[in-house]
Amino acid sequence: VPDLDAYIKAADAVVFRGGLTLLSKCLLYGRKMLIIPTPLHGEQLSNAAKAEKLGVAKILHQHEISAEKFRKDVSQVLDDEEMVGNLSHLRSVLERCGGVEAAAATVESLY
Repeated sequence: VPDLDAYIKAADAVVFRGGLTLLSKCLLYGRKMLIIPTPLHGEQLSNAAKAEKLGVAKILHQHEISAEKFRKDVSQVLDDEEMVGNLSHLRSVLERCGGVEAAAATVESLY
């Protein structure tokens, strides 16, 4: 998708599989998440579980999907004001850690 960041910034919430790149962008832009991980995909399942535990996402397992369940879960995510606070808090923690610049400096210092 060209200029994916623009779509994420414009969204109230993002529905996706749980890959780390999109999860990171949602955290960066403070977007609520409904994650539908691919069954048996370890990375997606782990990312989704961690995001849900942090209170910044809701998991919808693929085998549970129906039109009614999907609508209900999207509505819950959109209405979840606690998730907004959790995203804001997590973003401030990440910013205090130095963000991408600090991560790059750490990696470069290893070589």
